[in-house]
Parts: sequence; structure tokens; C-alpha cells
Amino acid sequence: MTYLSRMFFRLYAPATCVAASGAALASVGRSLGADAADAAESTLTLTSVAGYALLLLAAALVGLASLRLLRWKSGAVASCFVCGCLLQAERESRHGISRRCTGCGKIHARSGLIRAMR
Repeated sequence: MTYLSRMFFRLYAPATCVAASGAALASVGRSLGADAADAAESTLTLTSVAGYALLLLAAALVGLASLRLLRWKSGAVASCFVCGCLLQAERESRHGISRRCTGCGKIHARSGLIRAMR
């Protein structure tokens, strides 16, 4: 597995998990709605609505990950100096502000002086 494929996996894995759970909930809700005696009134149950909401959330996550990749490809965001992949969001650590690479996993730390100037 290359660093680039690892980066794609880390960016799109949350959306895939949310989409799978949303599809499962939507199918369970549809089967419960079809089995109910009053199915003629409403086939949308709470589980199917939650499933569809999770599918919409997964679509939003895919859009966000794709936007991050487009910004990375155009050079608008920071990239790793080891493998060239996208860096995650800034986090506070004991060494100051750091960012983890989505490809190789290397931690890029900045000193506390930069944090004080922000």
C-alpha cells in the first residue's frame, strides 16, 4: 500500500462507514414499514429517516474529503516533506502545535513561539 492510497483510505473511510450504517438502517426501516399493518399510511419509520440522514451525512463527508484533496492537489494546503501527502488539522501536543501526515503518519511539530504569535 503506497502513501497516496493510505491517504485516500484515511480520508474516505469515515464516509464509507457512515454510508454503510445509513444503508443498513434505511433497509431495516423500509422492511419494518412494509411489514406494519398500517403501511398504507406511512412507509417512512424513524429508522429509515435516520438511515437517509446518515446517507446525506456520508455524502457531505465525501464532499468535504474531495474538497480537501482538491485543495491539496492545487497546493493551497500544507503537505508532508517526507511523502508529499496531506497534513491533518493542527493539534496541541507537548511539543507545541503539531500536524500528522495522512500518508506516512509522521508528526510535524512546530515550536511554541509560533503558537504565541498566532
